Amino acid sequence: MQAEGTIPKSPLTLLLLIGILVVATLVVISNYFLRPGLELSIKDQVRGNLRESGIKTVKVSVDGRNVLLEGFILSQADWMKAESIVNKISGIHQVENQLVVKNQTIE
Repeated sequence: MQAEGTIPKSPLTLLLLIGILVVATLVVISNYFLRPGLELSIKDQVRGNLRESGIKTVKVSVDGRNVLLEGFILSQADWMKAESIVNKISGIHQVENQLVVKNQTIE
């Protein structure tokens, strides 16, 4: 017998709640284990592509699928080239280019 004012709980509701908990747990676990590998892969690819093009003085940081470029670079053309190279890499969502052109004259 049910007490007055209680809602009957069906097995389907319980199954749905367990399913939601399982999916949420898998998302958290995959984010914890797969994200560092993904970030390292993107970082290696960015560094390799920049070095192949002759740009070697750039610090690359990756957070998820976002890339941050820092450091000094020799010319405005290299600045644009670095950003273009990184933007061509698949899987990157955003590029923040904080490179500084060394010996740039201020007019």
